[in-house]
Amino acid sequence: MVEDTARRFPADNPYHTLLGVELVSRGRGQARCRLPVTEKVRGGVAGSVHGGAISALVDIVTLAAVSSVAGPDEQMAGTAELSVSYLRPALGDAIDAEARILKKGRTLIVLDVDVTDGDGRLVAKGRVSYALRPAALTRTMA
Repeated sequence: MVEDTARRFPADNPYHTLLGVELVSRGRGQARCRLPVTEKVRGGVAGSVHGGAISALVDIVTLAAVSSVAGPDEQMAGTAELSVSYLRPALGDAIDAEARILKKGRTLIVLDVDVTDGDGRLVAKGRVSYALRPAALTRTMA
């Protein structure tokens, strides 16, 4: 089952590639991604990472964490809700996002995401609800 869920994380997604997001680790119900800070993602206060790039990183690390627990009878169905609290400018060479599943229900998974800078300081906090649906429903819709 681990190999099956590993295939579900879109490591070759063109948007992830555009931003430069790297999957650092993934385990049962958690994941960590890194975003190298380049000119493509700057645009915030004092040359920090743009808030939209941070929000995208929160969403992307969520995909990795959810894909680690989605069973063969479940279809990942998209982000239902995402909120980000920006706590300080994200400066440095890279930022990391770590997602942890707080609760997995039948149709929603709720996750907590910490975004930290290279010194380990919390720069943003995310909360995400991610939708699941039965895989059988997806097959009948196709």
